[in-house]
Amino acid sequence: MQDQSFTHLGKPNTGDYFEGNRAFMRAIHPRPLVSQVEIPDQRGFTIVFREDSYDPTTRIRRGRFYQGVQSFVLTTRQLEFAPYPQPAMYLASDGSGAVEFQFAAEQSTQLAERLGDLRGYEIRIGRHPAQTEWRIIDREGLSDGGILYTLRSRSSFGLLPILKDGAEDAVTQAYQAVVDGGLRFDAVAIVDTCREACARVLGSKFGISGKDLGPIADQIEAQQSAQPAPQAIINAARILARLHSRTKSSEQGRQAQRGNMMRLIAEDDGLLAIRLFGFILQDLEYAEA
Repeated sequence: MQDQSFTHLGKPNTGDYFEGNRAFMRAIHPRPLVSQVEIPDQRGFTIVFREDSYDPTTRIRRGRFYQGVQSFVLTTRQLEFAPYPQPAMYLASDGSGAVEFQFAAEQSTQLAERLGDLRGYEIRIGRHPAQTEWRIIDREGLSDGGILYTLRSRSSFGLLPILKDGAEDAVTQAYQAVVDGGLRFDAVAIVDTCREACARVLGSKFGISGKDLGPIADQIEAQQSAQPAPQAIINAARILARLHSRTKSSEQGRQAQRGNMMRLIAEDDGLLAIRLFGFILQDLEYAEA
């Protein structure tokens, strides 16, 4: 494949960002977020990520990767500032001032080949020590020849403790389900998601399948002599199971017939469900304490 540049990204010492090519650059409004990137197996050259959009609810970030290149110089006649007038700092007395782009990067066929299909890769964005971890989940080709990548954050945004590396698939999937639900769902749905996630984690850990969380907690307690489990884990699971029963109209009606008016699920109950799930992950040493 021919080594062809698609788009250049440049920044002079004014802090403005421009895109285009080495013959003509236009100012980007508003200024984009551009961050350094660490990509596995891609060391020895600079890669940056330009963010195009970010959704904190889904933790989805979309943008483009650029590879650092040597700085270059353009005259102010080669710069476009529309829809704003050219700032005075770029003007020379003869109208032909030179602008050096101290930072410059490009999208190119060489970069596209080097990155290849990065689906599933985990990368770090930002300057050390302030970095965040992301997983590349998709990419799509643009009409200008560049590639737009879709990333999902690996952070739980403080909802849950950090999951340790090497956790089994059942635990990872349960963890991801709770993080996704905790940022988008209402309290009732969060409790249901945490109950299902907890059942999956405990069922995988203690070899129990096909049962709801309450029966799983009972069976774990019954088999403690063969496979001991902390009582705190069992109690946390039972509290979560009890919270889940409050979301069922059948249980509410049954308790009402007994004269017990069951309190409906509140927002704090959703937070409690998330904390209980995180507590269980920590006690089982799946997550950092």
